[in-house]
Amino acid sequence: MNICPFKFETFDENNLSYEIQFLSEYKVEYLEKTIIKDCYKEFLKKETDDRQADKLRGNKTAEGNSRYLLKAGGAGQRNQMEVLLETVEKERTAYLARYERSRQRLLNNPDMPGDVDGKQISHSTGNEDKELLDMEITEKPAGSKTYSIAVDGIEVMKAYPCCPRCNTMLPLEWFRAEDFCGISMLALVHGGKSTMSLSIIGNNFERLRTPGDGIVFSPAQKKSTDVFYREKCRDAERMIREKVYPIGTEPVYVHPIFVNMDYKGHRMVIGLYDVSGETMMDADSMNSLVSHLKHMSAHIYLIDPKDMKITLEDTKSNGEEIRDCKVLDIEAQGELQRNSRGKTVAASSLVRTKKHTQTKKRNTDPFSLFFKVVDLLDESGEIGEIRTRQHMAFSVIKSDLLEAAPEIHELPHHDLLFERPECWELWDEDRNLMRVDVVRKVFDKCVMDRAMMDRLAALFGTVSWHCVSATGCAGEGKLEGDYDPIRVEEPLIECIKAKIKKNKWDDEE
Repeated sequence: MNICPFKFETFDENNLSYEIQFLSEYKVEYLEKTIIKDCYKEFLKKETDDRQADKLRGNKTAEGNSRYLLKAGGAGQRNQMEVLLETVEKERTAYLARYERSRQRLLNNPDMPGDVDGKQISHSTGNEDKELLDMEITEKPAGSKTYSIAVDGIEVMKAYPCCPRCNTMLPLEWFRAEDFCGISMLALVHGGKSTMSLSIIGNNFERLRTPGDGIVFSPAQKKSTDVFYREKCRDAERMIREKVYPIGTEPVYVHPIFVNMDYKGHRMVIGLYDVSGETMMDADSMNSLVSHLKHMSAHIYLIDPKDMKITLEDTKSNGEEIRDCKVLDIEAQGELQRNSRGKTVAASSLVRTKKHTQTKKRNTDPFSLFFKVVDLLDESGEIGEIRTRQHMAFSVIKSDLLEAAPEIHELPHHDLLFERPECWELWDEDRNLMRVDVVRKVFDKCVMDRAMMDRLAALFGTVSWHCVSATGCAGEGKLEGDYDPIRVEEPLIECIKAKIKKNKWDDEE
């Protein structure tokens, strides 16, 4: 694929940039001992590694880090990897010729004592201080445009393909895929996007490993090579193992997360994009932070239960509840005693807490961001031209908070909302029909009526409705229970299924 998944600009895939990473104890100085000792500095450019993921938590150890780039050739220039390959072969040929001439000269010298060894030949060629080793550059795996660089049979470097425009490392095996499915996550401030994305990628996409229907997922990034993915995996580990919620999304560019999907002989790369709610709401036009929206195949729109018409149990700790307690004033106490007609009044009756009474909506309009996205998409092209090609997955997030809500208990089969089926079961459409019906009733009763649902659905090509939880338990700052998500991968899977159907891959035998 010849499109950058970061800037969405097309490029010449035969003229890429490459990020060079050294393995184990090897450093750039090691190249001085190789066959390209006199020219490697012409190819490798050292740049300060100030990428965003290294600065998320003010990581002092990352300051001054560098990376080495084999940059793409300029306009009219050749692919520099191709030039490097030719240079290696040229240098090898020249060195072998010098080596053979030196060997013959030493052999023909009648004063030459004993056997002719490599050290004598090296000294004769003028390379006594540099051990010129053989270098091999091989594309592994074939067709991936990723190169393994070995010296004297030992792999010392890897060259990973990057976009020639922005020099950002592309997803693994990007050029072996035939399609791309970009999915943006949309939510108001503190709406649960970060938690959901970390839950999905946790343990290298563990929740997607056995999806069924012949589909195979695999990470399109490596923690050992991709600084952005490493940062996300570290946050996911802290959330899952240490029960620490992630920090909110910063109002800056957030690097997407990628995963490969193989299905019926087809490969598709899925990209998950995140932008802070503040950034999205403040956008007056398709600026660089939100321009990805028009290139997406689908969106996941998250709705917080605190923005729904529903009675929720307060999740504050006991200490916070005590601090929030309020004793009724004297007049209210007297009124309560009069109404009790002389009976003893318990002290607890004179105190009011917020528990079981959290009914005030956090935001006046939970769909303000939705209509902002619609406006941005329509400004980017003909009215409806872009969005009618996209899928929209409306998803109630933090659904574990709904389990004690009386409005939910009134719905028939409400227990289906809190099932935790295996991932492969989420691809079984028949099994999900009943649950989808309950979810739509939740939206109808607690979010918006059916008429509004139909109007919003008409704005996009296809729509799905979900009720999920990224962690399966409540908490403020830290999880108060065990990490046990409720179908967190369901909206993502529905977005992917919509893309598969659009490609008509599901019709193939």
